[in-house]
Amino acid sequence: MNTDHDVLTAWAHIDRWLTAHVRPAPFRPRADAARLDAFEAQLGRPMPAGLRAW
Repeated sequence: MNTDHDVLTAWAHIDRWLTAHVRPAPFRPRADAARLDAFEAQLGRPMPAGLRAW
């Protein structure tokens, strides 16, 4: 039994299913600066720079 082949076959099947059933990223629109500013205002503090950039 070739386990490597089985794994590759399984991933190929998963990839085909995802391609057919899941819409491509991004799933949500990106947050623009105004939305991030509004979120920070709700928080009452700035977001960490790395999180905001992400």
